[in-house]
Amino acid sequence: MPLDVTNPEQARAAVSAAVEAFGRLDVVVNNPGYGYAAAIEDANEAELRAQIETDLWGVINVTRAALPIMHLMHRQRSGHLVQFSSIAGHLGFAGLGAYHTAKWAVEGFSEARAREVAPLGIKVTIIEPGAFRTDFGVSSIRETPPSADYQSTIGSLMHLFGEMAGHEPGDPAKAAQAILTIVNEEHPPLRLLLGRDAVQLARQTEQARLAETDRWEPLSTSTDFEDTAHQVDTEHVFQAMLAAGTSQAPEQEQKA
Repeated sequence: MPLDVTNPEQARAAVSAAVEAFGRLDVVVNNPGYGYAAAIEDANEAELRAQIETDLWGVINVTRAALPIMHLMHRQRSGHLVQFSSIAGHLGFAGLGAYHTAKWAVEGFSEARAREVAPLGIKVTIIEPGAFRTDFGVSSIRETPPSADYQSTIGSLMHLFGEMAGHEPGDPAKAAQAILTIVNEEHPPLRLLLGRDAVQLARQTEQARLAETDRWEPLSTSTDFEDTAHQVDTEHVFQAMLAAGTSQAPEQEQKA
């Protein structure tokens, strides 16, 4: 049915229609999105806001519409939220600042959601695809041409998208099967990378980030107070906060 994911009322109507048709709601796949290529300085403000409204608020709106059904209606207390992020939720390319802003936010929103709803029997998986053979790099991307100062960093971006279009390594049908696999897992991953390119980029990024943490650790840790007598053990507090979302979920009903 038609759904503008930026409209919370339409999101609730779509969820209600699904429940009316099937009697319950087991899996929600949140996959709104398109790309907007522009230097942040050159970007049209309305386009920036539209990118966030669709790619982030679209996920938030549908998630908020679905959750009451999953943990309240008919005492279901089960379900699986599949939230589409991207390998762009791991790193940042020049020219895709608005897209990265939305995808990094989806990551944080969804991880927090996962910890909130785990005790209710609801699972959350964040999907992080690499390049797949869809129309993302063609009809699903908008552009504001870069000004002179940004030609060297952003000027070739759309050319690269054009060269890659139709030749991406990722097979959307296989991606769909991978998602079907994890929604039938008793203990699905919080994050699932899709595509060899995504796996390689994620590993490279995480290794570089860890190396940077190690290099700058002395400066990072030098910012604490020297007097430890009246300090809260924040490491213990943070670990407890993380553990709060990993409670054993109630036994779930079999999926319809």
